[in-house]
Amino acid sequence: MQSAPLAQLRDLCLALPETTEAGSGEDPTFSVKGQTFAAGHRVGDRPSVWFKATTGTKQRLLKSSPSRYFQPRYVGKHGWMGAWLDEDCDWTQLADLLRDSYRTTAPRPLTDLLTASLTNPIPSHRSRDRVSSVKG
Repeated sequence: MQSAPLAQLRDLCLALPETTEAGSGEDPTFSVKGQTFAAGHRVGDRPSVWFKATTGTKQRLLKSSPSRYFQPRYVGKHGWMGAWLDEDCDWTQLADLLRDSYRTTAPRPLTDLLTASLTNPIPSHRSRDRVSSVKG
């Protein structure tokens, strides 16, 4: 059975353009064009996600929220950051961090597509209906 944090992680990552998932069970890997930008890992009994981050972002997160974020062994020194997915996870902040990780990995046309979708979201049917009813 899939855990709630893992389901949320999947939703966030798979919403990004052309993202694929590999791996199994509790340790999925999310990639774009064959390049990994996020990976779920269990550390002991705790679910976490590892993602790419700049040095400045890593330092800021480790200083401001050491109970939420950590530097993974072995890969932390190569630009990867870890976030705990249980208890105190800030899903809004994590979504931003995952998008940033995606941007550092994806080819330019896909990052442009992501940026366009964030700045010009497609209106829902409801909002189009409201506009039509106001005009009519």
